[in-house]
Amino acid sequence: MTTYEITGDQLISIFANRKSLDGFESLQSKIELIIINKILPTCAGGSEEQFKSARQDLQVLLKNGWRLGKVIDLLYSIKVHRDEFDSSSQFFRSLKILVDYKMNENALNSLKEIFSHENIQSWLANVHNLAIEHHFGSISSEKNLLTLLAEIKQVSPDIEVIRFEEMFAQIDQAYEKDSSHFPQNELIKNWSISKIQVWVIQVLKFQSANSNRFPLFEILAVIKRAVYLDSHFEPRPIQILAVLFILDRNDQGGRLLQILTGEGKSTVVSILAVIKALQSQHVDIVTSAMTLAKRDAHEREKFYKYFEIQVSHNNDETSYVFGPKTCYAANVVYGTSSQFQFDLLRHDFSLLYTRTIDKSTGAARPHDVIIIDEVDSMLLDENNTIARLADQSPGMEWLKSSLYGIWRTVEADPDVVSNRDLIVKNLKEFFLDSKKVTDQNSYTFTSLFEYRLDHHYMIKPDETRTKRIMPIDFSNTGVIQADTTWSDGLHQFLQIKHGLKMTPLTVTTNYLSNVGLFTRYGNQIYGLTESQYKVSTTIGEIVQQLMIEQWNDQIFHDQYYSTCQLIECTFTYQKQAELIYTITTIIGLLGGVTTVLKLLIPSLVSFRRRKKDLGAATDTTSPSPQSKPC
Repeated sequence: MTTYEITGDQLISIFANRKSLDGFESLQSKIELIIINKILPTCAGGSEEQFKSARQDLQVLLKNGWRLGKVIDLLYSIKVHRDEFDSSSQFFRSLKILVDYKMNENALNSLKEIFSHENIQSWLANVHNLAIEHHFGSISSEKNLLTLLAEIKQVSPDIEVIRFEEMFAQIDQAYEKDSSHFPQNELIKNWSISKIQVWVIQVLKFQSANSNRFPLFEILAVIKRAVYLDSHFEPRPIQILAVLFILDRNDQGGRLLQILTGEGKSTVVSILAVIKALQSQHVDIVTSAMTLAKRDAHEREKFYKYFEIQVSHNNDETSYVFGPKTCYAANVVYGTSSQFQFDLLRHDFSLLYTRTIDKSTGAARPHDVIIIDEVDSMLLDENNTIARLADQSPGMEWLKSSLYGIWRTVEADPDVVSNRDLIVKNLKEFFLDSKKVTDQNSYTFTSLFEYRLDHHYMIKPDETRTKRIMPIDFSNTGVIQADTTWSDGLHQFLQIKHGLKMTPLTVTTNYLSNVGLFTRYGNQIYGLTESQYKVSTTIGEIVQQLMIEQWNDQIFHDQYYSTCQLIECTFTYQKQAELIYTITTIIGLLGGVTTVLKLLIPSLVSFRRRKKDLGAATDTTSPSPQSKPC
């Protein structure tokens, strides 16, 4: 009330008519009406009848979920045009469209952009087009804050949604003001990149000198501005709520969050990473594929730079041998769980100093915070996935002849499938270590019948141009695992199958699972999933969908051509001729016809004349008819 300078007399007039007050919502509605009555004449002109209609429309917007601050922002967007002809009339008619199409506050930025145009006569048409797009077109009508909180309350009754509504209001209030701790002489919503960076330096100094955390609502207000500068869109209410929920742990442990496809999971992850980085913590972000890690690290680099945060990915761009990987010196590191596992094994067990971030002290990158994308896949589908460090064991090269003998025995049998058990029995009797031979026999059949080229593995040359078997993570990501080898002879049998140089068998020296990696981060674990199934979905409904999240169609043209062995490929390209092209073509045809006729006509005329002259000469020289005697 102090912000909008509501007088005591106005409050007395509200409470004087107590019969009209049904509770807090009624009181709030009357206070909002007083504020609108006070601001509306300063932003628009018009008759009392127009003002009355506009007040009613603005009240409808508030009932439809618009917050008072957003309505006031909408009014202030036309203030610069107040004295221009027809501006108020165009605005009032635009309000009718907003009410008729029940547009929510998420369209505010688009509306402010429309009302900033100097061509006032275009306002109405542009607002109408925006309403059509939101209601029927490709732009979805997003749920407002109250709707989202009501749905969350329905799914999780124990959550205090009022507290989150208050936190959301604090963020909006901070966004409309200057920083309360480190003022930049401008509202946060109008800050430039340079002002954000100055504020970040001061916040980092504050964090290092004080044990108390910097206020979260101001950090989120600044991040909200940075997201707009980066993408020209403010974070949606669902994204802000997701960050608030995932940070609301009460020191009980990590958080798992379900964010559906299209709700901006990548933005939520980057906002959470910035918050943790500003708290002087190292953030590791686990993705389901290295291609996604490299993409997100590249696309979000500019956003992170606003906060003086370094971002990288931990992919081995070249064959790693020894020493610290520069990526781990960054504040935020994207990567796959397997790459984090391998680097941790290299550092802790192989003593390669892979995660060292300070060479002088030998300090390694701490396990401060981990954000896991597709956490359901990491902890359920890939729960048994283990990263292993393998090394060559002395004497393993002497097994090459045995492996080749096993392969030749299986390959030479005319009916391998039917005689499988007999073949295994004979080989077990031949070799002393029956268990080991049983494993290798099994993988002989696997390599011969089950594993297919360009499906489960590829043959590609390495840096030394030596052709190698490279496994494909076919069941999950489809990524080529160039540094992975299969165990128990499977890799060697595939090499024999394709006539490649056989490498010695390796022995696992160290290993680490997904769960083993994640537990190193203590209670600073944040997981996200985009499952299409709601929390209330029954097992029966999931089974009816065959427990499938979504169908992914993958087309591999190179595999198609290599399988079909095409000699050539033809295609037809249809293009409508342009007018000039048509005219020039016709002229060209006429010119060609004219040239041909010039060449043919003299010859035809000469031929015709010769034929005519020849006929005349024949008539002249022919003998006269003889007379017969009577």
